[in-house]
Amino acid sequence: MDAIVQELARYAAALARALDNTTHANDRTTYRDHLAASARWLGMIHDGASLSELRESVATEQRRFGWGYLSGEPGKLASEAFEHFVTFLESQSS
Repeated sequence: MDAIVQELARYAAALARALDNTTHANDRTTYRDHLAASARWLGMIHDGASLSELRESVATEQRRFGWGYLSGEPGKLASEAFEHFVTFLESQSS
């Protein structure tokens, strides 16, 4: 799970940068929601959640991510970071 925590930290850092750099006030709440989800996953890992439980929670967030649109370059970078995290998580074996 250490590698997952590292990738999760990279994703959260990308979200924090996007939040700091966005010029679209409407996106700020969405970034905060995504940051809250990443904190929830970290807590799940800390509490000993299985890889399948983590994947299930990430899949729920993936659906939420697809429902919204984050504007500009910060949004693009946040979306790419999330997709990278999802791809990494899917590549992990149980």
